[in-house]
Amino acid sequence: MPHNEFKRSESLAYRLSVSVGLLIFVSLMLTSSVLSYLSFKREIQQHTVSLEATAKVFSTSIADALATGDAYAVRRILTSIGKFDRIHFAAVFDDRGRPFTEVGYDALLDRDNVDLAADSPLDLLTHNFLWVQSDIRKAGQVIGELRLLSDISEIRQGLFTNLGIALAVALVAAVITIVVSQRSVSILIRPITALSSVMQRFGSEEDFTARADAGGRGEVGVLARSFNTMLEDLALRNRQLLDYQDTLEQKVETRTRQLLVAKNEAELANAAKSEFLATMSHEIRTPMNGMLVMAELLASAGLAPKYQRYADVVMKSGRGLLAIINDVLDFSKIESGSLELERIPVDLRSLCEDVLSLFWQQAREKGLDLGCFVEPGVPRTIIGDPVRLNQILANLVSNGLKFTSKGQVTIRISRPVDAAADEAIEIAVQDTGIGIHRDKLNTVFESFTQADQSTTRKYGGTGLGLPICKNLVERMGGAIRVESDPGVGTTFSFTLPVEAVEAGARHESQARGRPVLLALPVSATFEVLRDALEQMGAKVTLTRP
Repeated sequence: MPHNEFKRSESLAYRLSVSVGLLIFVSLMLTSSVLSYLSFKREIQQHTVSLEATAKVFSTSIADALATGDAYAVRRILTSIGKFDRIHFAAVFDDRGRPFTEVGYDALLDRDNVDLAADSPLDLLTHNFLWVQSDIRKAGQVIGELRLLSDISEIRQGLFTNLGIALAVALVAAVITIVVSQRSVSILIRPITALSSVMQRFGSEEDFTARADAGGRGEVGVLARSFNTMLEDLALRNRQLLDYQDTLEQKVETRTRQLLVAKNEAELANAAKSEFLATMSHEIRTPMNGMLVMAELLASAGLAPKYQRYADVVMKSGRGLLAIINDVLDFSKIESGSLELERIPVDLRSLCEDVLSLFWQQAREKGLDLGCFVEPGVPRTIIGDPVRLNQILANLVSNGLKFTSKGQVTIRISRPVDAAADEAIEIAVQDTGIGIHRDKLNTVFESFTQADQSTTRKYGGTGLGLPICKNLVERMGGAIRVESDPGVGTTFSFTLPVEAVEAGARHESQARGRPVLLALPVSATFEVLRDALEQMGAKVTLTRP
């Protein structure tokens, strides 16, 4: 709203004027009150001195009569008290403090409620009477006491009258100050008022052309010039924003088209790469199979030892190359989304036997023990893809054999302990190999990645086996995880939701409760036999051959 629409009580001039008026009023009242009180105190002191002098005169005149006990004479002397307008009462007490005689119309005043010795003039602000006393002496001895009561109401009335006049003067001065200062302050703050109007117009109308009068001096001039500079900056920014807004939609549309084109090109390139990998892998695998058949026939033809070694090297190298080609082909199928899963009955025990049969020769050459244990509660037959399950287990067992130089590699199929439903199995492949550092566990499932470069140089591999396993498990609705300690071994385990076709055997074992002596060296076979016997309820005793 414009400045002239402010309420009077909200205007700066009014509030400053009222503040000055209140300050004048308080100052005058304090000054007048102090001066009035000092004047009252001075009059009380003068009156007290005069009254004490009068009391001494009376006490000297009364001394002889009081000494002889002549009450009439004492009373006659005190009668002259009527000549003093402000003395209303006089009393004489003997040396024992007993009343001897009293004169005055206030003789019946209850003296117990009267302050006989006021400590300061402040105490007299609430009383109309002032007591003074004087000792009556005869031959240097105190024979009695004279007390006089004086009326100080006129002095108190004068104090209150002065205070009332001071209050009236202070109020008049405050009102005059407010009226006069309001006009003066209005003139002084006129630049601020004008600046406020300009700011209000800018705020309500967004008028960037508004400018404040920068001709003022002092703080007001600095404020006006700073405000004008701010408006110029805002106007410039506003023009820039409007220009950018005009071109923003066009830029967004252009950038969106560019991103769409780049996305389509990336998708086409990715599809072309996957198709190329799949085609290349398939085309290379066909002649590789023929070469492997010929190499195997050549290796089994009874060659001389020197040529037999050559044939064996060709056969092993061909198998390794074929495994790499198969991994690339599978990875390209998974990445392109063209991989399809079968749903047919799978015998888990036969699956384990088939996988282990692929690696018994390799394990024998390295002196390693292979074992597989299927817990009794696991279904014998489930619905799944036997080829992909075989591929997952083969990859994990091959990985375990690759990084294990002594000990064993074991497959264990069980019911997950924390499974939400009964229709789930957990398959774990455990080895006693070199293990993996904890800070590397999160990278083992990344494509083309191994624990470190020294592992790649020493053990070989493409780094595709574990990513393929992870993708296949997730496609089947499961999850894979790894646990490992360096120098102890590694365990890869995955949980799959399954549909059971044939439940596991649950017949009563004849070995339940019977003692069994197990004499085998520690190996995968030893652990499998021990677990199987304990599952059947036998009391197993271990011994070393």
